[in-house]
Amino acid sequence: MSAAVSFACPTGPFVRSEIESRTEALPGAAATIVCSNGSSWTGVYGEATLGSGRLIAADSVFQIASVSKTFAGVALALAQSEGLLQLDEPLYQTLPTARIGQGVSGKAINLMHLVSQSSGLLPHSYTNFIEERSDYDSMIKKLQHAPFICRPGACYSYQNVAFSLIGDAIERRSEITYQAFVEKKFSHHWACKMLGWARRRHLAASWFPLMCVPRPVGELFGPTISTTKYSPQRV
Repeated sequence: MSAAVSFACPTGPFVRSEIESRTEALPGAAATIVCSNGSSWTGVYGEATLGSGRLIAADSVFQIASVSKTFAGVALALAQSEGLLQLDEPLYQTLPTARIGQGVSGKAINLMHLVSQSSGLLPHSYTNFIEERSDYDSMIKKLQHAPFICRPGACYSYQNVAFSLIGDAIERRSEITYQAFVEKKFSHHWACKMLGWARRRHLAASWFPLMCVPRPVGELFGPTISTTKYSPQRV
């Protein structure tokens, strides 16, 4: 991995060797380490697209995949702090048209269950439709058929499609788009410059988020987000 940008950042040989070892099986990657003294180190490796000859650079754009759930969680907390919604409010009150799961358990689901991955729905309900690039509304409608493995709040059950309803809830109560809410509330705090959002509505709240590149070290206000290109995996 070559150092595209280098500062007096004491990363040490172990850290760099770890990063390099993880890039060997990838077409390309970028990594940034931000140090407590305000300096940073950025390394790049490989190609943006395998066989293209277009090399990864320090400002290459990556999808951050489910790291976007962190942004959704913070946005949800901000919405509650502003009195727009309550985490323990039943989802059907926040989103009257939303239908989740079979039976009475669907009525018990609230935003806290969604953000904490404790909805009780069968894990990864309809995640395959995200991989197949289905449209958002069709995926959300399928949630009414999702089976439960436990009552809401009683077990861990990871979701992608259902999690995206957080974006709907914020949008309904804030009366602006989810994207606009996120950008308005805390884009100036993170260590990225937003370059764009996924085209598909609201999946920013799940897998396909805003995309960003590291800011110059002088502009840093927090940890830089660095990821390799995302490949969905079943667990």
